[in-house]
Amino acid sequence: MITIYKYDLAPIKEQGLMLPEGAKILKVDAQRNLPKLWALVDTSKPRKTLFVRIICTGEEIIKPLDGWQYLDTYQLNNGDFIHHVFIKWAD
Repeated sequence: MITIYKYDLAPIKEQGLMLPEGAKILKVDAQRNLPKLWALVDTSKPRKTLFVRIICTGEEIIKPLDGWQYLDTYQLNNGDFIHHVFIKWAD
């Protein structure tokens, strides 16, 4: 079945989410001041890990972003905190 799912993002720098293969990431944003990711998914497909990396504005980037794709930016606390989201699918 094709549908849009919402996934919670943990308030950590890097995490893995299990999404169906071929998922199309639509948006990252804050909902009720918590980060979320929306994706168009086919629930009949096997799951694959999507790695998510969150970097705050002004934060030093220690681990290289080679192989990571910029996805979106979201704000928390009425714009006090700006977070930039990068993704990479597991091989």
